[in-house]
Formats: sequence, structure tokens, C-alpha cells
Amino acid sequence: MPGGRYSYDNPDNIYRTIPIDGSSKYIIHGKRTSPGPTDVTFSLISNPNSQNTITFLSGNDLVVNADGSYSITVDSDPANGRTNHIQSTSAAVQLFIRNNLGNWNTETPDALTVERLPDGSQHTPKSQLAIAAEAWTNLQESIIDYGIGALGIKTHLNPVNTLSSPTSSSTLGTLVTQASSFGHFKLADDEALVARVTTGGAGYVVFPVTDPWMVTVDPIHHQSSLNNIQAAPNANGSYTFVVSVKDPGVANWIDPVGLHEGTIMVRWQNLPSTTPASGGPSVQTQVVKLADLSSVLPSDTSYVTSNQRNQQLADRAAGYALR
Repeated sequence: MPGGRYSYDNPDNIYRTIPIDGSSKYIIHGKRTSPGPTDVTFSLISNPNSQNTITFLSGNDLVVNADGSYSITVDSDPANGRTNHIQSTSAAVQLFIRNNLGNWNTETPDALTVERLPDGSQHTPKSQLAIAAEAWTNLQESIIDYGIGALGIKTHLNPVNTLSSPTSSSTLGTLVTQASSFGHFKLADDEALVARVTTGGAGYVVFPVTDPWMVTVDPIHHQSSLNNIQAAPNANGSYTFVVSVKDPGVANWIDPVGLHEGTIMVRWQNLPSTTPASGGPSVQTQVVKLADLSSVLPSDTSYVTSNQRNQQLADRAAGYALR
């Protein structure tokens, strides 16, 4: 069935969730087709709305067999020598899985199945009334967590057309191993927001734009996001992105799909354990007139013709169709 999206969904991501009972034992069976996703994370969370992270398993720590298979155990016991183990607690409600696809045309998400191990106890299914009551509670919580937390505090407290300094968090759907930057834009037809992004050694970086309610708008047929594999880097390894309603002919154009106002959440994932000598992740922004855009862009900026842009979009749609 078609998926839904909310709160800064990432077009690169395949999101999957597994309901977890903290007193039960599970085995997650995975199968990877080479080359596999750019990044993979398994986050055990205690609340489906605030998404507080209890613990996680990163792609760097995931042990994958030569044939692409792997298994992850989830239970309340310590690892005791087990690889790919996630120690659960009574607070656990969900395993939130992200597969980040850097190259849409070659990378595919891991195939996953979940096995709940029998423990001899009898589990009574929830009643329809209990399910409805829980859904109502979650809806009320989500208004606070996303309407006030993500949109209000994280995003709109920043001045318009700026992005916050990258920070890490364990709540509101952000990865504990991820640095994030939030902001909102307001641009006229003849203006552009220029963002200069340094990777800080991150293995994965993505710059997406979303609508005023933090939801992507047709990212299949519009270049409304670019990651560090898709984008053209600057000579020094940084990236310069241009957000504008009109196509400026820049390879790293971020298309807001006709919206003059919207939101942005930049992500840096798979960061090194120590900050490199060149510095950690950063982002700087400025607004310029489109007529003056070339004067503020790096001299080695990549430009595209209309035919090349059409090919970019065709490749993007074809890659998405492979999912």
C-alpha cells in the first residue's frame, strides 16, 4: 500500500517500523543486495511521537554475512557475545529502521522479516476500544511534538532564510548519530537561498526542502532534495545548494516545487567519532537576487542545460521506481 509521510520525511529513506513488546524476544532477518544502502540504522524507541531513543544499532556496527544475510536479536538480555544485538527494556514500543539510499539508481533497501520468539505466555490482543483510545492519545501527543516541537521550536525560532548550527538529538525522529540543521525560507520569484554545506567527515549528507508543514512535495518528479552522492561537490569537498522557485541552471538546484515558503532539515549521518582537522559539519546561508547568483557561487560551480536537467529528473524518477 502507498506510504504516508510526515515531519521532515527524507526522500532518500525507506522507513520501516516494527512494534516491540519489551518483554518479548525477536529476531530480525535481513538480506542485502550489493551495494546496499549508503546508511542503515535501527533505533529502539520508547514513544512513537517524541521518538525518544533507548538504544540503536548503526550500519557501521552491523555485521553482514558474505551472502548479504544478517540477523539482529532484540530482547531484554545483555548481548553476552552476540553480534547485532539490541537490548530492549520495558519502555520499548517500536524499532524504527532507516535505509538511506544515496544512489537511487543502484542502491536498494535491505529485505527484512521479523520473527517473534515463543515464550509460552498467552498474549491477549488489544480490543478495538483500546486501540482507538491509544490512537487518540498519540494524535494529541503528535500535535505537541511535531506542531510545537519540530515546527515551532526547532524550525521557526530560527530567523527566516537561515539554518541553525548542526546539533544532535535523541528525540523527534532525529538519529542520535546524526547532526541536523533546521530552518524555514521565504523567497520571491527573483530570489535564491544559497547554502554552503561542509560535511564534517559525514558519510551521508542530504539537503531537502519541504512544505510549510514539513512534508516533501512530489520528490519523485522534482529535484527537491540532493544528497552528497547525487550533488556536485565543490573543489574543497564542500557543497553549495541553491533554493529558488525558478530554475537557475545550477546542477545543485533544490526545487521547492513552486512554493515561495517552506521548511528545511539538513542531515549529516555516519559522522566520525572524532572531529576531523577540517572541522565538523556546518552550513551558512545567504539570500541573493537571481541576477546576482553567479557572483556568490564558487568558480567551479557545475551548471546544466535544459536537456541535462531533464535527464537529471528522468534518472531521478527511474531510480525511485526501483524501490
